[in-house]
Amino acid sequence: MKLILDIPDTEQGASFYKRVKGYSYVEKAKVATSADVRALEELHEARQANRLAAKVKDGKVKTRPARQLLNEL
Repeated sequence: MKLILDIPDTEQGASFYKRVKGYSYVEKAKVATSADVRALEELHEARQANRLAAKVKDGKVKTRPARQLLNEL
């Protein structure tokens, strides 16, 4: 199982990380870099876009032409 937590970078956060890392059943624990966080956010956005595209393709979500949208603006 993979688990991602967003914990403030404080003394309590460091203590929590050390405690979690010390459990015998935790195989790997690491602190994510800002590049890792950006990559995860981009993957999440891509997944949401893919789900929306699938809904449009299945006819569950209605679309409208871009020209109609621009005319409303």
